[in-house]
Amino acid sequence: ASVQPQPRAFGFARQTGIDLPGDNNGGGTIPDRAWRNAINAQERACRHKKKISLLMSVYTAGREGCGRSDLRDFNFGDNASLAIGQGDLLATPLQMANYTAALANDGVVWKPRLVIEIRTRAGAVVKTYAATQLRAATTTPTDMSPIRDGMRAVVSDPNGTGYSKFLNFPTAAAGAPGG
Repeated sequence: ASVQPQPRAFGFARQTGIDLPGDNNGGGTIPDRAWRNAINAQERACRHKKKISLLMSVYTAGREGCGRSDLRDFNFGDNASLAIGQGDLLATPLQMANYTAALANDGVVWKPRLVIEIRTRAGAVVKTYAATQLRAATTTPTDMSPIRDGMRAVVSDPNGTGYSKFLNFPTAAAGAPGG
């Protein structure tokens, strides 16, 4: 089965809906066979134009102005890498924040907002901006539990990479491993 529908359901490579410049194309990449074929075609065209051999390494081609693709076919390893958020997956910081929030919200993806309400100096509410649900990933709390448990362990388990930073932290927290 293809793993690409899950990151799309969580909002990767899609607009977030925030009313800021730069969100107009969604940004990011969810690699699949069509994407791999397209970047391979771009790489072949670049190498042809610059007279770079297709046998040359991607690194050497990169020094000559090409090198976006190593010209390999999409394979099972690409799906395995995508399943753990690695490989050619690209996401904006806001998409990652939305994904993390959706993990906490059982797969519900909300439109990000910078303003919840506008008040007068006296504190009276002038305008309220309602929360807007963009989509819900087709997942269950059981599917999400191992991910959430792992993220909690990053900051609460003595072996977690963020444990020392969150020791005696007054609020429940979670984090991502690495770095």
